[in-house]
Amino acid sequence: MRPLHLLAPLLLMSALHACTSMDALRPREHLDRRTGATLTMAAQPWIFAREQPHLAVHARDYLSLQAVEVNVGGQLARYLVVFDWSTVDRREHAAPRQRRLILELDDRSWILQGEGVDPRAAGISEWPLKSPGLGAHLHVYPADEDLLRYWRLATDARVRSEGDPDDPDARLETWRDGRAALAALLDGGSPLKE
Repeated sequence: MRPLHLLAPLLLMSALHACTSMDALRPREHLDRRTGATLTMAAQPWIFAREQPHLAVHARDYLSLQAVEVNVGGQLARYLVVFDWSTVDRREHAAPRQRRLILELDDRSWILQGEGVDPRAAGISEWPLKSPGLGAHLHVYPADEDLLRYWRLATDARVRSEGDPDDPDARLETWRDGRAALAALLDGGSPLKE
């Protein structure tokens, strides 16, 4: 039988680890002081990638999609914040590449409306979280609750990017699943203040 004084630190460490991993999924809350909007964000993005072996070894294009709720004066709106970036230096595409995105979830497709919205008009003067990659470009698309709830339960998710100069009908596959963080946002868990 182990002495209790040896078991107590192990129990404390496992309890602390459980709390830390739960906090990693809790939504993040940030007050945008320039727009007055309160942003409540999924803690982690859903990241999609496409291999680009014809450009370089281990080359990939990425899209990260992160759900955010924006509250401006009591008016709540939902958006997908999208960053696109690549491991390949593409100086000829240095300007942000606005394109039509189609989110394919199981047997359904959602077109992310138009060319997106101006982040400032959505209440986002500056994205408060760390940029996912060097040279990442920010885009903001309106998202409705039906899309987010369906996405949360989807077993297969990919993004089709129309208008990419390298591949006009490019498909990006799930590289990192953000389902748990999206679920935490949709379930209304108490957010961590940034």
